[in-house]
Amino acid sequence: MKIKLNKPFTANSAVDEFDVRQVKKALNRLGYYMPYEKTGITGIPDREVFAALKKFQGDHGLPATGTAKPGDATVQKLGSEAGQKNDGQYIWRTVGDNKVRKSHAELEGEVRDFADKPDPGEEPGCRCWAEPVTQAQGLKQVVTSEINDAEDKWTAFHFGWHFRFGHGKPVTLPEIGYLRDVVNKAREIMFHKIETQVADEMRKIQSGQLVYTTSNSYPRLSEVHWVLGKGTIETKTEGQVKKDGDILYIKATVQYSYFDEITDPIDIRQHKLGTSSTFHPEFENYRWTEFGGTPYPVTGKWETELTGSISLSQE
Repeated sequence: MKIKLNKPFTANSAVDEFDVRQVKKALNRLGYYMPYEKTGITGIPDREVFAALKKFQGDHGLPATGTAKPGDATVQKLGSEAGQKNDGQYIWRTVGDNKVRKSHAELEGEVRDFADKPDPGEEPGCRCWAEPVTQAQGLKQVVTSEINDAEDKWTAFHFGWHFRFGHGKPVTLPEIGYLRDVVNKAREIMFHKIETQVADEMRKIQSGQLVYTTSNSYPRLSEVHWVLGKGTIETKTEGQVKKDGDILYIKATVQYSYFDEITDPIDIRQHKLGTSSTFHPEFENYRWTEFGGTPYPVTGKWETELTGSISLSQE
């Protein structure tokens, strides 16, 4: 973050409004300055900005005068530290009046990474500011994949018909109209489990690349459709963990993969055992059912973005 002052920055003098905005934004990003919530970041040289600058100088081994001059050590250090501040998270805050940009009003209260763009106060005339996250906010997932399901969902009849006459042709959850329902059920029954497991991995590595995989069968998928009740969902989480004090931050992608092999959905064994396939006693791997047919796979994929923060110590 490059800071270039036009005039000396001192209390009780005619400071430049643009200079004030620059210094306030940098000190805000570093957690030293918080504006009055009804005005936000402005070009007014309030007492708080000089006090914040003095505290910054003291913390970084500079003469704690609360003043700065164009190109001096304080300006260089402030710009350098603010420019390198990409770790951690903050809450986007706005003044909340009708002058706030629509795009910024939509960000009000959102927890964001300091590495995200835009920055509060970056655009000309922007009064928004960053409220540093000082306590862990927890983890959350947002589905980022597009879901384009077929309009008509398959019924047991369709599953059975494809078993007998589909010659084992694979189908996908969107093709049979069930991807959205499976994603929603996964959100209900497993998203929190994944977040808990990822949190444990975060505490193990504390900082760096995180890769974590799971594979489990979820009987509650039968609540979507009983034919899908034995499906398996695999996950792969990849992302970066960063440590700031006692707080760990993560930004990652979680890839979800669903798989099930469908046999005869109207077979008696299907209802009792969850599958109608069996093994012929004389021919290894030769599967048969009473009415004939070919088992076929059902697959589905989606992704989520996993972000948030946790405490390093187990809570």
